[in-house]
Amino acid sequence: MKTKMCMLAALLLFTMQAVFAQSVKDAQQDLYYQKYQTAKKTLQQIISSKPDADAYYYLGLADMGLDDNDAAKADFQKGLQVDPNSALNYVGMGRMAIVNKDFTGAKQAFQKAWDVSKGRDFDVVRAILQATALSPKADAQYALDLVEQFKNDRKNRKYEMTAADYTALGNVYANLPDGGGKAATNYETAQAKDAKYAAAFYDEGILWSQARQDSLALQDWNEAVSADPNFGPAFYQLFSYYRVRDLAKAQDNLNKYMTLTDDPLNAKVNLVDVLYLQGKFKDAVDQANDLMNQPINADTKTRLYKLIAYSDLSEGDSLNAKKNMDTYFQRQDTDKVIPQDYKFYADVMEKLGNDSMQLVYLNKFVDKDTSTNLNFIRDEAKKLSTDNNFKAANLWYDKLFKVADTSQLALSDYYYRAFTQYGAAVKGLGSYSKALETWQAFTKRFPDQPSGYYYIGMCQRAQDTAFKGTAIPAFDKYLSLQKPEELKGKTELLELIYSYEVGSYATQGDNAKLDATLEKLLTVNPKSSVAANVYANQAYKAAQAKDYDKATGLSNKALQINPGNQTATQVLSYIQQMKAYEAKMKAYEAAKKKSGQQ
Repeated sequence: MKTKMCMLAALLLFTMQAVFAQSVKDAQQDLYYQKYQTAKKTLQQIISSKPDADAYYYLGLADMGLDDNDAAKADFQKGLQVDPNSALNYVGMGRMAIVNKDFTGAKQAFQKAWDVSKGRDFDVVRAILQATALSPKADAQYALDLVEQFKNDRKNRKYEMTAADYTALGNVYANLPDGGGKAATNYETAQAKDAKYAAAFYDEGILWSQARQDSLALQDWNEAVSADPNFGPAFYQLFSYYRVRDLAKAQDNLNKYMTLTDDPLNAKVNLVDVLYLQGKFKDAVDQANDLMNQPINADTKTRLYKLIAYSDLSEGDSLNAKKNMDTYFQRQDTDKVIPQDYKFYADVMEKLGNDSMQLVYLNKFVDKDTSTNLNFIRDEAKKLSTDNNFKAANLWYDKLFKVADTSQLALSDYYYRAFTQYGAAVKGLGSYSKALETWQAFTKRFPDQPSGYYYIGMCQRAQDTAFKGTAIPAFDKYLSLQKPEELKGKTELLELIYSYEVGSYATQGDNAKLDATLEKLLTVNPKSSVAANVYANQAYKAAQAKDYDKATGLSNKALQINPGNQTATQVLSYIQQMKAYEAKMKAYEAAKKKSGQQ
């Protein structure tokens, strides 16, 4: 009987241990799926029945996922109270140090975790890798060195790395400046290890997205949901990908994500986003304000301020857009601010007429984006140029020239960089001097390209308010490089050049060149008001010199070109009055002489 009781107790203990272990695994699976609320409930139940150090660590991860870092820190501390040698909870404390930007403290905590585990537990090493990947400022090389130390320890030689291990390695490499290649290699190794491990595809998609390789990112996220249709985070990324490309597909993926998430309340922020994308700006603001009054987490509330700001600006309310974006920036961790946030704020500043702050945030927009994808940088710059946002486009071209080797730069890159500087100067957001310098460098590199000389002329023309003719050599060089047939369709351009040259020659008194250029101008535009004004001004000077015949001829020329030229009309009227006056004076003098009054 006593033997049976012992056997029953042992069986019961074994069963309880198995249930406990399974419950922890269930919680780990929920963490993997980013079901933080479900994981938290499971872990709290485990801890309430039996405090366990590992359970506290995973509870800390759940609380971090729920944006409750204070609770997470308390979880890790409780785990260390249960077991002062709990390596995972030392890693948890390292996580908290990284969140607080104490990277030295994080490294010390990781070293403690390594020491208490004696470098023999890759669960601990993987946890260190995952924590290190939280910030690009964490000591990635230190974490990678621990992996090598583990591998080089003969006592660990039987350990075979898993898909989760390679994925964690990939995430650390992804934070290194030149680590993209090694990151991709580790993700692909993970995929080969376990084709059903969706996180390996998901994280590789994030890597490609950050590198602006959108087609590769899309491929990986589709493979992630194929590998595991229950992996909600991949559906969310597909929603984000399609939100500005195909709203129907975006909504389809959002619906799938909403069925998988265990936090539908906070996920409703995405429904606000959809309303904005549909152009239902008032509805978006109303739903956002409704969510604000519900028990949402801090991250969701922060994002709502941004979404409200977007709808405010679309409704023409720039002041409230600024107010809500200011709140967003105050609440949001700088590391989580995305480049587009700065671009949007620059747009708000433009609407408010604050050019200096617009430029500040355009610079932040470009600096925040760490992409070295030349095609993406070019496309971004060209898109901004098309929208006449020349200052922002110019910042992207400056970045292109910093990132690319000379061998990677094309003639079009040099051209559009100079063109955006010119466009910025025209809009009053740049200087003609800088644009002129860049166009001069362009013609030095490409001396046979006519456009360079044209824009040199345009810059100099803008600066030559006294019509000294400084732009004439550049314009003449431009014209000399053009074939006659190439100029046939450029009447407006030719009129601009000839008008400037006519004004310059008239100011300088170079009548020979003036007459020749007037003929060219009138050939291009027989109704040129500039030509009419020149003839009218010449008529005025002739009338002042009492050369009435010349003044009359010039006035008539001006009126033939432009019948409404007031100066020419006034000159003819003046001549008529003067001739009438002179005739009267002549008659008066004759009458006096005849009457013998002299």
